[in-house]
This record gives sequence, structure tokens and C-alpha cells, in this order.
Amino acid sequence: MIFFYIALDGWTSPKGLFRDHQTGNFIANKISDIIEKIGSYRFAAVVMDNGSNIRVAQQSINYNYSHILSVHCIAHALNLLSANLVKNTSIKEILKQANMLVSFIQKSHLASRVLQDTISSMNIRANSIIRVRPAIDKILEEQPNIFTNREVFKIVNDENENFYTSCRRIALIFEPIKQVITLLESHIASLADCFLGIVHLAFAFKRISISNNFRFLAIIAFNHRYQEFDISPYVLTYFLHPNYQSHGLQKGKFCEICELAVNYYKGLHHSEKECRELVGQLIKYKANITLWDLEYSSNLTPPLWWGVIEDEYMHLQELAKTMFAIIPSQASYEQNFSILKWFSERRHTWLQVSRLESMAQIYSFYVSNVKKELSFCNNNFVEMELRNSVFNETIFAEINSPNLSEDNNEVDNKVDNKVEFENLIVNEITMALQDWVDLLDPIFGLNNSQEETVLSEKEINMEFETRSLV
Repeated sequence: MIFFYIALDGWTSPKGLFRDHQTGNFIANKISDIIEKIGSYRFAAVVMDNGSNIRVAQQSINYNYSHILSVHCIAHALNLLSANLVKNTSIKEILKQANMLVSFIQKSHLASRVLQDTISSMNIRANSIIRVRPAIDKILEEQPNIFTNREVFKIVNDENENFYTSCRRIALIFEPIKQVITLLESHIASLADCFLGIVHLAFAFKRISISNNFRFLAIIAFNHRYQEFDISPYVLTYFLHPNYQSHGLQKGKFCEICELAVNYYKGLHHSEKECRELVGQLIKYKANITLWDLEYSSNLTPPLWWGVIEDEYMHLQELAKTMFAIIPSQASYEQNFSILKWFSERRHTWLQVSRLESMAQIYSFYVSNVKKELSFCNNNFVEMELRNSVFNETIFAEINSPNLSEDNNEVDNKVDNKVEFENLIVNEITMALQDWVDLLDPIFGLNNSQEETVLSEKEINMEFETRSLV
């Protein structure tokens, strides 16, 4: 069975290409037309953003098609999280100063040339303001008159280093957001990957030092956006991933996961008998008994793994394949809408909708088949290499370098960093996500060095009556 999903994004044109108002009912009707034309049984989900009209359409689709999941686009949600942070007065002021500095250097031929020469002489990798700071300091020392703008001179000549310190702290906040968005915009990302991305983002925020004054703001913004999510399909798909299962989830969540699975499978028009059989398969899968203990490796995919599981029933296999057919991001479709906007507005053309659609299809084809269509493309080039190169050439690329770590002078040097970090993880603000996951679990990236537990004589006693235990 091949499943489809619908991804949509709002787009309006000042030229009146679409004369109908984009109300919730209008969007719901358009979605219903597509579903009915192809067949509702072929659809697994509708991926959408969180606009008010989209929420109205979502309610209508959920009512008419109970088996089709409504999934909030993860990339859109994380962009909203970034937007919440950028609206903060302090962050907004630092970004304003950074833009002022960059704009001055770009517009001043003398400043630009001197900075480039200094960067080359010092062999600096100039991909961020933080990294070019040594070059700027050297210019301030040797040629301070280069900075003719008084405001820019105040920014770079800050004796208290408030500007650069704030840049580092903001980088520590936005870098994990950028990484998660980039990874989850991939066409192979699943709801399980999305769940892991959310967990890693939560962990990244919690591990930031309390000396970072933007840390609590990030946690509050994360919790706010998390509350808009229906985390249920993400948790269920994470559980059905053969490489994770229930690792990292809080104890006692298996019954809730079974309930999630039964509710969704019931929505796929399955009977009570079939749902009971599904629960039995879930228990076997959780217990990792024979036939369900097939090893999972990185060269497999979850649908492929589930495709070779042979059991008396096929309910859980069907459910798993349905969940992994859902792509939690509509980023590629938003890119198509951006291209449509460029075609119809930026180029000042008056094109019919059918012509715009054809042009967008041609564009998407060439982008998707770039290796075949461009003879000079490296045949060994893979998507992850591109994503890694993106990480290495961005303004926050130095996130893991020692130069970006928190200033040691801001914390008590007498306190052991490891102890402080562990206390920070355990005792600080409880994030909403922790109702489901244990952020201390090693599967989420934290290597805890737990002390060996010392057992008492009573605890290691092997001379006991079994009847006394029941």
C-alpha cells in the first residue's frame, strides 16, 4: 500500500490570481476535493501550519476523515519559536547592532578591504562576527579611524564586551534550532526523527549555563510552542522505530502508547477484535520476543524493517508503515510557493495559474533530478554532505568551538563544571516535554557517569523463600 499526504501553505497574490478568500471552509473544501478525487483510504496525514484559517480547516478535515492525521509542520513551528525569541528586546537590540556592523563594512570600501586583508593575514575563517573579532580588534588597535560611524565604533570598542558576549549567548540558543530545522526539512525525515529533534532541542536548551541570560527565555518559548503540538503521533512513531522503541521514554508510558495506537487504528476503520490483536502485537514488540527481535542497522529503513516482520496478524506492521509514510515538514512546498511568488511578482509577469503550475513543476523536476540533468554534478555527492557543508559555513558554525563557550569568569571557578552541569540538568526548570521523556537517558546524548550502586547484605541475599515474595 502506498500512502499519500497533503502539505499546504498559505499564499496570496496581489494580482488576483485567486479571487476566493482563503477562509478555513474554503481551504477545507479544496482539501476534501483532492482527498475524494484520489481516495480517502490512500491518505495518511495532512501537514499544515498553524494559521487561524488552517486551524478551522483542520477541524473540518478531522471531523470528516477521522483516519487522516493533522500534523503541524515542524519547520514552521520551530520558525515560530525563533520568531518568539527574536521579538525579545535584548536579542532584537543585539541583532540590530550586528546588522549595523555588517552593513557598515559592506558599504565602506576602505573598511571592507582592510578587514579582508587583516583576515587573510591572520588566517581567520571569516564566517561570523565572533570569529572575525580578532581581526576587528587588530584594526581598532592599528587603524581605529577606519570605523568612521560613531555607533559602529561604540559597538566594536566595547570595553565590557557586552556585544560579543551577547552574540555568543544568542548563538548558543539559535544554533540547535538551526540544526534541527535543517535536518527535519529533509524529505526522508519521519515523525520519529521529528520527536528526536524536539527532544534534542529541549536538551540543548537545558544544558546551557544559567549564566546565559537568554536561557530561560528559550525554555519558556519552547514550552509555549510545545503546547500547540499534539505530540501523540510523534511519540507513537518514535516507539515504532525499531532502533529506539521505548528507550528514553518515562516509565509507565507503554499503556498510553497502546491507547494512542488503538485510537488511531480504530480511526482506520478496524474492529474491536483487530484492535485487541494489535495490542497483543504491541506487547510482543515491546518484549522483543522471537520474530520481533530482528536487528536494526543504519542501512535499513523502518518501513523495510517492518516489511519483513511476519506474524500471525499484520495490524502493527500496517500501522507502522502508515506512520512512517508521514513527512512532518512542508518546507519543500513552501519553497515552491516562494518560486511561484518570484515568478508572478518579482518578475512582474502576468501568468495564468496553469502556466505557473507548469513552471513550478519544471523547476521541481530539475531540482529533484539535478544529478541526472547536470552532467558536471559529482556522482558521489550525497545530501548529508550538503547539510554538513551548510553547518560549517554559517554564522553560528563555531558553536562547538572553545571560543564560543560561556565565559569562565562569569561562574565560580572553584565549582567543578561537571557537578554544576549535572545539578543544572536535574534541578532547573522542568520542560513540558519531560512528561514523556527522560532527558538524562544516554540515548538523547547525555553520557552520565553514574556511580556503582552499593548493595546491602539484605539486597544481595540469595537465601529466601519464593512464596514470601507473592
